[in-house]
Amino acid sequence: MMVLVSESEMRARIRAKVLPSSSVYPMRQPTNVHIYRPRSPTCGIGSPVDEPRVIELEAKVDDRGFLYQIYERMPELPEVKRIYLVGNFSKGMIRGFHRHEREWKLFFVARGSAKMVVVRENNRGSPQIWTFILTTRRPRLLVVPPGNHNGWMSLEDNTLLIGLSTHTLEESLRDDFRVSPQKFGDIWEVKPR
Repeated sequence: MMVLVSESEMRARIRAKVLPSSSVYPMRQPTNVHIYRPRSPTCGIGSPVDEPRVIELEAKVDDRGFLYQIYERMPELPEVKRIYLVGNFSKGMIRGFHRHEREWKLFFVARGSAKMVVVRENNRGSPQIWTFILTTRRPRLLVVPPGNHNGWMSLEDNTLLIGLSTHTLEESLRDDFRVSPQKFGDIWEVKPR
């Protein structure tokens, strides 16, 4: 006899270190995620001065294929109100830059690969620039706190990016500040190494 248990019951069993017997199967397999935070001890996740970070997603692979959960409500992350999909037809297409003063953004590449650039301007005139490569070959979720410019460039044809936002579209449009993708210099070119 097979018994299906709810996801919350399965999580409770896992937290209690009581593994299900061979006759009990979860309705959905729980996801293990690893959050990589910046080294600065002054960066708390609830503060708008936070640095961007990535969450490594664990792929579940078996003979049928693979599965990874893109987002799961965690106390460390803001609540998501909107999910959207953006596609670039060709390699080298740039989207951005823009920033939001109140809105958090989370990004995941569903097909292809993208160079994600996040920039925080400071009072000293020298911006702080972070670059992340998101690809299906290494599933990760990029978390961009408010106050950071963000943009991306597709590194492959037909790249698809999933965006998650803490604001509705109407709220986001009222909190949208756009600048030229070239404002912070030559950050888009892929340089030989």
